[in-house]
Amino acid sequence: MAKGGRSLSIALICTSPVRAWQAGLAAALRNAGHTVNLQIEAPAAASQPRAVDRVLEFERIAYGAQSQTFAPRDMPADEANAGSDITIDLRDQPALQADEIRLVPLFDGIPGEAGLTSAMIDGRTPEIAIVRWNHELQAVAHGSPVWENRNVLAYGLDQLLPRAAELLHQCITRFARGEEMQGSPAPAARSCRPSPIAFAARNLAARVSQRLRRLAVHPEHWTIAFRRLHGDAVIERGAWPDAAWTRVPDDGARYFADPFPFIDNGRIYVFCEEYPYATRKGLISLFEIVGDTPTNPRPIIERPYHLSYPMVFRRGSQIYMIPETSSVGCIELYRAESFPERWAFERVLVDGIIASDATLVTWQGRDWLFASIAGEGASTWDALGL
Repeated sequence: MAKGGRSLSIALICTSPVRAWQAGLAAALRNAGHTVNLQIEAPAAASQPRAVDRVLEFERIAYGAQSQTFAPRDMPADEANAGSDITIDLRDQPALQADEIRLVPLFDGIPGEAGLTSAMIDGRTPEIAIVRWNHELQAVAHGSPVWENRNVLAYGLDQLLPRAAELLHQCITRFARGEEMQGSPAPAARSCRPSPIAFAARNLAARVSQRLRRLAVHPEHWTIAFRRLHGDAVIERGAWPDAAWTRVPDDGARYFADPFPFIDNGRIYVFCEEYPYATRKGLISLFEIVGDTPTNPRPIIERPYHLSYPMVFRRGSQIYMIPETSSVGCIELYRAESFPERWAFERVLVDGIIASDATLVTWQGRDWLFASIAGEGASTWDALGL
């Protein structure tokens, strides 16, 4: 029995060579309890895949950048299966079968990896749509992924392809639960004439510029600043007050970010991330606002891994903290042993997840935890989990 529904027989069709993301999708579906029949076909003659391979080879030599998800995998095809509950067609030219459920990923309205790489080489981050591929194309899932480093195709593939696989997996899960696979009209294809040579040349110049900036300055130096409102309701007025900001100073060797103010016994404490450039690993620090002056931030929690975003809240007589611990693949909970400086690890709230900026919201008597979710190397910028 598949997790969350009945077990399905799935035909997964792709062209040779099988890419790592396709092999990973097949493995994930099998782990969920489904039967997957992998069908591999010879690629049609086309210049775009060869051009993409040349760009990726250039990036490997010039930057040391390699795509993990686009890497070829030596996998044998399964024996042909007469019938399947559902077909996932990953080819650039999917077949049209009116009497079956066939899912096809579109990238800016174009099927297959050709649609994805064409958009990226053209300088765009494509919209992803999973469509039922029949005479009236119906989009049953949508995604707006993030390509963080737009100068490197390899890194972009590693962020966008996992999102396509995730959307396909979600569609299979919905179908296994018996949900109707109905949707909206499929997006129209965006035409483009990408130039791989121009892409490589343009982005080489951008990479050199970035490297020079990193040698001269820290590219992201965050600063915490605050100001008192004196009863001025910003949300109700829809405008910022005129009061001046007070900046929390740093020594340039670190930055402070992610401030969480917390009032206890009339005193204003601010918990924050401290990020020393020497260690490149965040820790949790604390300062107090006395009058209009911040005290010097001092470390209170440091672990062998990165900590940030210290979400602090009270439950009864206890005070807790949920810091970001995405680097170790879980969401942790800490309890104040002696507030505000001494904290003890309480437990893992959620394990096996890459979650950033977990934020607790209490609504109608229930606690909800929101977080940005990354899956298999995808960006944490584009998917909100609950």
